[in-house]
Amino acid sequence: TNVLNEGFKSPHHCHFTFSISESPPKPRVQLYVEQKEVQGQEEVLEGSSVSLRCSAEPLCSSPPPTLTWSSTPRIPLSDSSRLQELISDLNFTATHREHGVTFTCTITYQLQDKNKTAQDSITVHVQYSPKNTAVSVLPSSSVLEGSSVTLICSSDANPAVLSYTWSRESEGQLKQLQTGDTLTFNRTDPTHRGWYHCTAQNQHGSQNSSVKLDIQYAPQNMSTIPSSSVLEGSSVTLICSSDANPAVIYTWSRESEGQLKQLQTGDTLTFNRTDPTHRGWYHCTAQNQHGSQNSSVMLDIQYVPQISTSSSCSRTDVTVCFCETDGNPSPELEWHLSGRPVTNSLNTFISEERMSSTGLRSSITLHQSLTNTSTLQCVSRNTQGTDEKLSHTHPLCSVSAETLMAQIKKCLIWFSLLYSLQVKQIFQLIITVVIV
Repeated sequence: TNVLNEGFKSPHHCHFTFSISESPPKPRVQLYVEQKEVQGQEEVLEGSSVSLRCSAEPLCSSPPPTLTWSSTPRIPLSDSSRLQELISDLNFTATHREHGVTFTCTITYQLQDKNKTAQDSITVHVQYSPKNTAVSVLPSSSVLEGSSVTLICSSDANPAVLSYTWSRESEGQLKQLQTGDTLTFNRTDPTHRGWYHCTAQNQHGSQNSSVKLDIQYAPQNMSTIPSSSVLEGSSVTLICSSDANPAVIYTWSRESEGQLKQLQTGDTLTFNRTDPTHRGWYHCTAQNQHGSQNSSVMLDIQYVPQISTSSSCSRTDVTVCFCETDGNPSPELEWHLSGRPVTNSLNTFISEERMSSTGLRSSITLHQSLTNTSTLQCVSRNTQGTDEKLSHTHPLCSVSAETLMAQIKKCLIWFSLLYSLQVKQIFQLIITVVIV
């Protein structure tokens, strides 16, 4: 306070006039860490107890001056004041949020209906371990096989991060890869798919961040099971599998007359009761948006041989018989004459012709006399069983290589001799008609 004018009005009284300057005294802000004053730009360690004290000289003003706190950037503040002593304390525990924040204490005087202010400021510097550690991926965390990808690690720390370390999960453990804030794969493949971890560290601690690298690729390593044979009548399920990302759609088809006929979708194809018609090649196609791959399996239905009804015998001067069979595995054929096996000899000629992978045809030519009771048997067998067909070789009524009409004549003449005269007349009539 400055004295600007004084005067004496009478011998017994005096009058004083006071004027307050336009610039009131500034307050003073002091920094205390753990109740010890810190000078200059010394930094505060995160977690420390911090007290900012603002003090000012008391003045004769009415109302008395006030002290207020503000911060840049703004953060929530809570202070305690002792107005009688013009002291205000701002107490907090130092965190990374207070780093670089400027705290300002303002004293406000009300003089002659005007508010006059003065300020003092201090900037707090806090040292802290890495915060807000994050991993970003360029161009994306989901990339197509064969493309390039870069993982970038960033963190906020004071002092700055000393090292970034990359690691990867492998068999339940972390395997260290390299150091540096970036990790690049110039040409990705499915083995790069997985979780990657970045550790940021300075002298006050460390922090981790993780990202999953998703490598997308077309189906590969396809397989189709089973590949073994199954017995006719049993149940069988074909299973298709592949390695792909994203997941695939499976489609089953079958070769039919040189073309593929689509059957159904799904990774399995089931036949509850197999039969020979199910035998053949089946194809599974696995497809996602990046491509497709095929896998094939031969469904081998094994069954007991079956001798065809078209098997027959004919006889002229010699006896010729044919026998056709079908079975899986491919069957064998044998001829038995009156219960005894027949092989190639001077009077017997046997030949075979493979009709297909499951079909066989055999013929036998006999240059020997046969009795009326002689029987010729075709026997077909494989590992699943046996089938037989018995052929009678009657000398008169056997089918020969002559024309059908001539055979009918011979048979009718022979039968006409065996019946009574009345029956004979009927047959004779038939013979006459046929001859005519």
